[in-house]
Amino acid sequence: MCKHCPICKSNDLLFIDPLESRKKIKSIINMTGMNSLPSELANLVSQLNLDGELSSEEEFFYKLHGRKIVCKDCGYTFYELDDQTNLESEPHYEVSKEEYFDYLKNHCTNQEFIDFVSKNSFPLKKYYIEALNQLLNEFEQINMQNDLLNDNFSDNNLVN
Repeated sequence: MCKHCPICKSNDLLFIDPLESRKKIKSIINMTGMNSLPSELANLVSQLNLDGELSSEEEFFYKLHGRKIVCKDCGYTFYELDDQTNLESEPHYEVSKEEYFDYLKNHCTNQEFIDFVSKNSFPLKKYYIEALNQLLNEFEQINMQNDLLNDNFSDNNLVN
């Protein structure tokens, strides 16, 4: 099990068990109903199918990679069973908050994402470009998947 962040070496880590988190979300929804959730949260739960059953692919993924770990100092996220040796052996340099946000603005054109990262980065104690690059890469992957889904949906509508 990982005892520290591979980027900033902090041991102030948050461990998230996706299977337990899903069970808790489903329990809350069963007790209160989806209508009691704020609309943004209800949309997120629906979009990620958190109120549904875990797919066999998701279950396999979490068994393979383990719990998700979030560094409370720099925000870097990783999985507990993944090998972080290469990342740990590389030098990482803390940057100022201004450098961090300048980098974000220079590498992203989506203002909503920039605002989201800016709004949610205030609790960070340390800023690393590597952690920000991880966020940018994940955002790009999500956009690519959404584009593919939208293209498939559009293509299916054209055929029908």
